[in-house]
Amino acid sequence: MLAQASARTDLHSGVLPSKRNWLGTGAGTGGLAYNYVLTRHGWVVELYIDRGKGRKARNKKIFDALKEHQTAIDLAFGEQLSWERLDGKVGCRIAKRSEGGGYRDDESKWPAIHEAMVGAMIALEKATRPYVLKLKEDL
Repeated sequence: MLAQASARTDLHSGVLPSKRNWLGTGAGTGGLAYNYVLTRHGWVVELYIDRGKGRKARNKKIFDALKEHQTAIDLAFGEQLSWERLDGKVGCRIAKRSEGGGYRDDESKWPAIHEAMVGAMIALEKATRPYVLKLKEDL
């Protein structure tokens, strides 16, 4: 997947493969990351917000600031994203979820799964980046 991603975007260019089911890179603002997550039969691309221990309130504030632009972000992405404030947890996420195949599915499907993930990640970054950069000024 990283090879496909690097052919289309520099976002995860410095990321090395992992044995975990996810990998990510910083969004240019401490505590925000663009992550790929692969599940048994699905996948997620997300902007994850977690500024660290003791910063739950700050994470929720960042999420709420981004959510003010939900309509514009969803429109720029091309469909409605999953806006997950996760009030019972420290972090929050804005995600695109798909049940279109995962690591337990036939390996012959993996290139198409990876292509869909990379396309979704490019769209997610493009849709959220202006608002993340604006937040950077306030963090």
